[in-house]
Parts: sequence; C-alpha cells; structure tokens
Amino acid sequence: MVFTNKKNRIIYLLKRLSESPFDFLLHKVWILFCKKIAFLPNSPVLMLLVKITEYKLLKNSKDLNELKLSIGHFSSNSYPILSDLKDIVENGKYNCLGYGLVDINSENAFHTDCVHNYSWPQKHFSKIDFVCSNVRADVKIPWEKSRLQWLLLLTTYYASTNALGSEKSDILNCFYNWQEKNKFLIGVNWCSSMEVSIRVMNIVTIYRILSPYLNNTEVTMFLKSIAQHKLYLKLFPEISDIPGNHFLATEIGLNIIGSITNHTAKSFSKSFSYLDEVVVNQFNEDGMHIEYAPMYHRLCLDMVLLSFLFSNDKGTVHNNLASIKKVLKQGMLALRAVSSVGGKIAVFGDNDSGQVFWFNQDARDASLYFNLKNKSLNSNNSLLTEFLSMIFPAAFSSFTDLVEEVEEMQPLSSTAYPYHTVEADTFKLITRIGKLGLGERGAHDHDDNLSFWLFDDNDDVIVEMGCAPYTLSIIDREACISSSAHNVITPVSSERYSLVDGSIFKTVKGVNTALLTDKSKDKIKAKIVIDDFEHERTFMQNKQSIIIKDMITGTDELLRYNIYVNTLKLTVLNKSDSFMFTSNTGNKYTLEFTNGEIYSSEVSTIKFYPSYGTSENIQLLKSSFFPHSSSIEIEISKVKS
Repeated sequence: MVFTNKKNRIIYLLKRLSESPFDFLLHKVWILFCKKIAFLPNSPVLMLLVKITEYKLLKNSKDLNELKLSIGHFSSNSYPILSDLKDIVENGKYNCLGYGLVDINSENAFHTDCVHNYSWPQKHFSKIDFVCSNVRADVKIPWEKSRLQWLLLLTTYYASTNALGSEKSDILNCFYNWQEKNKFLIGVNWCSSMEVSIRVMNIVTIYRILSPYLNNTEVTMFLKSIAQHKLYLKLFPEISDIPGNHFLATEIGLNIIGSITNHTAKSFSKSFSYLDEVVVNQFNEDGMHIEYAPMYHRLCLDMVLLSFLFSNDKGTVHNNLASIKKVLKQGMLALRAVSSVGGKIAVFGDNDSGQVFWFNQDARDASLYFNLKNKSLNSNNSLLTEFLSMIFPAAFSSFTDLVEEVEEMQPLSSTAYPYHTVEADTFKLITRIGKLGLGERGAHDHDDNLSFWLFDDNDDVIVEMGCAPYTLSIIDREACISSSAHNVITPVSSERYSLVDGSIFKTVKGVNTALLTDKSKDKIKAKIVIDDFEHERTFMQNKQSIIIKDMITGTDELLRYNIYVNTLKLTVLNKSDSFMFTSNTGNKYTLEFTNGEIYSSEVSTIKFYPSYGTSENIQLLKSSFFPHSSSIEIEISKVKS
C-alpha cells in the first residue's frame, strides 16, 4: 500500500515469512482465507456463524439487574465539562484526536474524514485500502467517530441527571443509525480488530448503563451487535509473530464482552488464565509495554485497568487476576518513569492519542495512575476518574489502593527499560537507551536512541518533534521517525540511518541502538556506533542544572547537534554557543555550550506534535561542530527570579 514498488513488498513479506514460526504462519493464512474467500458478504457459512454467536450470547447473557452500572451525580468541577461535551454531541459534533470538532451527524459521517474531505467506500472491509497513501486523508478520523465514545458521553450525562427514562430513545436512535450505516463487515470501520474491540468496550458499557430501561427488543438489538463484534474478533484478530497492542486490545475486548455473560467456575478460570498469559507477555520486567512507545504504554495500561475493573465489578478480586494486578502495579511504575511529576507523558516514539473511554482527558495525562488524593496534580482526568469510580465502586477502590501502594513504594521511578532518568531540583530528564520494541521490529519506534526529554515540574522544556498523524502523510511520518527529529547528533547532510519497509509504513528496524555503560542516581552514560564513528553521551545533574556531555571518536567530519526547545523565541546571548528562552508558563532558562567549539548555529521554527492531530510552533537549534578530540558539553539551567 505504501511501498515504493511491488518488488519491495514481496521482499519484505518473504523476509517476514522466513522469521516467523510455522504455527503463526498457519494462523495468518487461515485469517487471510477467512477475509478474502470464506466470509465474504452473504456467505452461508458466515451467516450461520452470526446466528450461532447471536443465539449463544442471547442465551447466556446475564440478568439485566445483575448487569446494571450505576451513575450518580458528578462533582461541581466535572459536571459542567460533561454538560458541555453533551451539548457538542447533540449538535452533531465530536472532538477528535486534536483535529477539533468533527461531524458525526451527516449521511456519510462514519465513513468520512471530514477534516480532509475524503470518504472510504462502503464495501467488504477486505477490499478497502484504509491507508490510501496516495491521498491526503486520515482513516483515524472515521475510526475515532466509530469508537462510539461520544455515545457513552451522552448516555453518561443522561444517567447522571436521572433522565435515561425520557432520553433513552435518543441514545437508541443514535446507536441504530450507526448500525444501519455500518453493516457487519461492510466499510472502513471493520478494517481493524483494535477499532472493533474499543468500539465494543463502549457498546457493552452503554448497554450496561441502559440495562434497567431496556425492553426485550432493545436488549436483543444490543446483544446482536455485541455478538457481531465478538465474532469479528474471533475470526479476524490482528496477529503478529510477536503480538503487540492490537492483539492485546482484541483479547481484552473479548474479555469485556464476557462480563455480560454467565460463566461456569471452570470456564471463568480458563478464560482468565489465558487473559493473564496474554497480558503478562505484553509488558517487560520493568513494567513497560513491549512496543516501548510511552503513549502506547498508557493506552495498553488503560485496557488492562478496564479488564481488571470489569472483571471485579462486584468487588471480588479473583485469584486468577493476581498477575494482572501485578502488571498494573509495574506498569504504573513504568509510567511514572516516562512522565513528569504531575503525570504528563514524554512523547517518545509514535503517538496516536488513543483512548478507550474519552471523557475530555488529554492523551498525555497519566495522572489517573498517580495518587488520586494529591490535589496538586494539574489533571483533566477528573471526569474519567469519577465515571470509573461510579460504575465500578468496589473494583475502583481496589485500584486506588494499588495506586497508593505504588506511591509508597516509589514516588518516582528512575528506570523503565529502555528509559532512564536524571533529576536536578525541579528538572527531570528522560532518555531512551536500548533495543527497539516488539522484539526489535521497531513498529512504533523512532531513531531516537540517546535522545532526551526535559521536564521542569510539569512543563515541557526540551521536547522532540513528536509524531505527526501517520495515516495522514507518509512523508511527514518518515520525517518524524528519522534521527534529525530528535535531540541527537547527526551527520550534517544525512540521517544516522535509512528507514526500511515495514508491514504498512517504513520503520527504523535494523538501526543500531545504544548500550548503557554506567548508571547512578546522578549520572547516565551510554554509547552508540553510527557508521564509522562512535558517540558516547553522558547525562549529569549539577544541583540545579542538567549537563549533557558528548564525545565523538572515529571521524573528523562536520556534525550537527539537534535540540528541540519548547519556546516561541530562542534568544542568542553569545555568538553560537549561549541562548536564553522563556517557556509557555513564563519560566526563563539558559542553554549554553560550556565545552567544545561550535562552528555555527541556526535557529528555525518547526512544528511540534504534542498530540496526534495538534501541532505547536517551537524552536529547533541546529549547532554544527567538528569533533576533533574534545567533548561537546551543554548545560541547561533555570533562571531564578
């Protein structure tokens, strides 16, 4: 789809085949057979499977009184936010991935990227080119609209105002409208099992909130839709020889569907033993998700949390979930390592700002996993927190106990492989040192080894380019994942490494990665080999400043030091080696080259993507130097008022 030619695609596929185990290949072939041949529209076998799945779910679904999720009154801080969101939805709009308000009301809204004016055809999902790389369009816009998070918002508002009885028909009409325009397996919203899974998590939650008000016909409508989603996840999971976040979403979606069905003790134990294995294998020993992109780590942790809450909604923590509880604990520690003291996540690697439930929370806000009693946290997670605490009171209480336990264990983690931190006064520096994620396939990695992100309390000081909408522009994505989009040293006229073809986009698979050589509380040292030269970088703290020292050996060629500064203006204090800037919050900082000779410096305004569809102007400092025999050293300090 986005390969330069068919030959590259064939070479890539053959290489992947040679790397994959035989049982995985058989499963992959089976899924392809199901998509392309066995289960096309009106297939008798498919129609039979749909009927069987619907029948089983209708037969085994729990009593409505047992399913009920209660919504009470929101706080004076949260209710106005929820009310505003409800008004936006009722006006046919939805706030989408940082793009702003998008249409959810027009005839073809759920198949259209209304920001870039492109619609996908309504045909069998296997025949749709959802990436459409030759068109400037973003499939994540119709996908986001079809996650039905906006319908959960509407349901929650009416439940909180005791108006479900009178407003139920509006919710049901919206749901029916979506179903009519997204027939099973028809259209772009059936192209990804992750999207199907997140959507069904929202549908199940809406169904459970509405359950006391539904008649038999309405119950059947919901259960048939849920059954179709379940069948899709069974037939068409997104699998890989090393399963990633899409596989995790698929399995947790199936688990949450299971929350509305009756289980025998044996089947319950079996299903959770499998889920336990899936979840544990998705996170490394330090608690970081195996794809190593912090924003995806937060999303995966959200899914694990929801599985925990749905599985314990009556307040009983099952023994089968002990390992999942441990993953939550380790995952929270890892999230702290890549976040500011206030729970803002550093944007290393890819970032699609994904959420399962959306209640106005920023994708970078991880404060849900910080001490919820800490009122100093500058969070917009309050609405989501109140929602979860209402619908799962006992289970969420168990979760908050876990958060407090983590808080007591380690207020701030310093390591979550491949991320390491150094702190000085109110500064927190995070650096990436180590292998690529997903078994070194680098699916969501950038060429950012030895790069760094600098927080001052909760403020971004030194950032990276971030991640442009990667289903919108292949060119923009490739720019964002290349080395020059990060705070690293590169050759003046080229990148550190060339990108290679991946399953859909080009990736950084095969790049050299850094090796940690020394680590203490106050210092991190690592080195990386780049073609003909070796780069050793040391991060240190000096009471109230951060020092970064670089030693280059093996070349005398002119190199470039890239630094992405989160400011609108970078003021030169002294020639090419001393600068001052002011943050968005008014704090002033200096950035000085305290050792080494800078040949020239250039400052330019570039776009920084803090979230998927949002960009901000920041300053890129490009300083050229000849390595010679001395090190290059910079010091970043806060100017005291």
